[in-house]
Amino acid sequence: MPRANDRPASAAAPAGTPLGSTSTAYVPFADLPDVLTTERAASALQVDCKTVRSMVRRGELRGVRCGRLIRIPKAALVELCGGD
Repeated sequence: MPRANDRPASAAAPAGTPLGSTSTAYVPFADLPDVLTTERAASALQVDCKTVRSMVRRGELRGVRCGRLIRIPKAALVELCGGD
C-alpha cells in the first residue's frame, strides 16, 4: 500500500520539487507596506500589540519611535522570522 509521502510530484512541478510549491519565489510579508504600525506588525506576526511593543522595548524587534508612536520596518519582521 502506498504511503502519503510516496505520491508522485505534480506534472507542473519539476522533479524533486516539494508538493505544493510554485515556480515563483516566496517573498515574506510581500503584501505589507515598508513601515508598519504596531497593530499591523502584531497582526502579521499573529501576536498582541503589547507583545510587539515589549519586543521593541527589549530590543528583540527593531522599531523606530516617532514621539509616542512606534513604527516597525518590514525588514525587521523578515529578520525576526529568520529571513535574509
